[in-house]
Amino acid sequence: MVKRESAKRGYMTLAEVEGHLDKFKYDSQKENYLDRILSKKKLLNPKTEESVREYFAKKAQEEWKSYPFPTSMPQVERLLEKGGAEKHPELYEKIAISAAKKGYFNWADSLMKKAGIESLKVYKMMKEYSEREGKIANEMMQSCLGSGKDYSAGKWSDEAQHQAKTVTRLKHKLGGLENATATASIVGILGGLFFLSPNMTGNAIGNMTTQTASWIGAVLIVIGIIALYFLMKARKRKNNKKLNSAIL
Repeated sequence: MVKRESAKRGYMTLAEVEGHLDKFKYDSQKENYLDRILSKKKLLNPKTEESVREYFAKKAQEEWKSYPFPTSMPQVERLLEKGGAEKHPELYEKIAISAAKKGYFNWADSLMKKAGIESLKVYKMMKEYSEREGKIANEMMQSCLGSGKDYSAGKWSDEAQHQAKTVTRLKHKLGGLENATATASIVGILGGLFFLSPNMTGNAIGNMTTQTASWIGAVLIVIGIIALYFLMKARKRKNNKKLNSAIL
């Protein structure tokens, strides 16, 4: 029945792809079977390919959820690549955030670079970590200098400088992303008001109907409001951190 439906439709859904894999006992056999499907790209319907890549992306998420440790990173990364970074950038970000929360910052950064994405959450966690490590390194350097351990003091000094450079780099990234969010918020709200103007003035925009312009305006305003919400949330967190630092 499944074969008839997929043949009639011309492609396989994710559920049908998973159904075909039931005959295999091991994950390696399933992956080899799907790799053979992907290798026949000229004969492959784009929607079937999308279902296969969605399967790999789903398996990557399940793998990291079950084994969120360095030993599973190569497997997760391999499955993500088969799922397609351009198709599932949000999954890369989700796993990168989870990895950063566990302190795997280098891997989180590597995932974001491969997917061509930037995440405020990940960069903030990385910056806070580098600030803590830099503070510890400075304290250790002062302690070694006080004890006459010049060699150890030099090593801690290098570490402190490395963390300071990392913090500076991440501050630039965060600043750029926050500026982009602010721009998106302003453009969204102003653009939305522009497209909603026919409802208020009765003047048409190009060949658009009033209904089309209203839909575009509403979507832009929603995007602007969402961007504004995240921007305000980020600034509130930053102000709270400054206040707590001042109190301490």
